[in-house]
Amino acid sequence: MEENHKHNPEEVLKLFSFLSKKYTLAILYEAFHYENIRFGQLEESLPGISSRTLSIRLTELEENRFIDRNVSKTKPVIISYSLTKKARDLQDVFFALGKWTLKWSKNNSKN
Repeated sequence: MEENHKHNPEEVLKLFSFLSKKYTLAILYEAFHYENIRFGQLEESLPGISSRTLSIRLTELEENRFIDRNVSKTKPVIISYSLTKKARDLQDVFFALGKWTLKWSKNNSKN
């Protein structure tokens, strides 16, 4: 196996487990479209998510260094979220999965 293809299955499974929590991928996907995104924008773009769940997921994403929480020095204080380099490095993977999904969805698949 090539050096750059070696991985630790436990770490990959840990990442998949974290990302598979309800709304986590959707939050990241929405954030890919903005340099900074606010709580209300995320809430509007994710139908069905409660404020509590969104708050919990944002905290988890921050703790795992996928997003940064930005607090303005203005009055009133404005809080926004931005993706870290770690999260931005996943962007191509997300869009590749989106392409794959379109290709193999039940409506498009010939297999």
